[in-house]
Amino acid sequence: MTTDRARPNLAVLCGIGLAAFLALVLLASLTISAVATLGGSPTRLAAQPAVPAVATQPVGTWHFALTVHSQEPPQHVSATCVFEANHHLRCLTLPGSPPLEVNGVWNQLNPGSFAFWATHHAQLDAQGNPTGSIYAEHLAVITPTTFSTHGFAFIDMHDGRPWSGPIPIEAVASRISD
Repeated sequence: MTTDRARPNLAVLCGIGLAAFLALVLLASLTISAVATLGGSPTRLAAQPAVPAVATQPVGTWHFALTVHSQEPPQHVSATCVFEANHHLRCLTLPGSPPLEVNGVWNQLNPGSFAFWATHHAQLDAQGNPTGSIYAEHLAVITPTTFSTHGFAFIDMHDGRPWSGPIPIEAVASRISD
């Protein structure tokens, strides 16, 4: 009496193995790419001496210069921003820039970088209700005295239409005080 047992197909097993290998290669490539995007390489990051986290946290007051690539020429906005130890941030634009009050949150990614989300109302109606808001996300590379960012902004006009964006943005900042 013979029993019919299912035998694995060698071609199927080789295909599964190849797919798993390719998935691992892709995962490794994405990891290396992400590390390089944050300004390092896997070997350089591992070999660097430890930097005190406090020295590269954004907590303090900063002069912030933003470039918004929504038109040609790009728009430039200057502000004073305060990054608080509780991970909140607030900014007020300086004279010569549109009068805006910005609020947001930030989070340290590693000792050399952080991310933040900021929002402000672009316009208010006669009762003070927002008729449009701008939301922005930034990825920042920081030193003890400066940081630079790149990211995207999105505009919601609060009228049911789809948001505008992503709009490329970038900024540089210099520390005013801790």
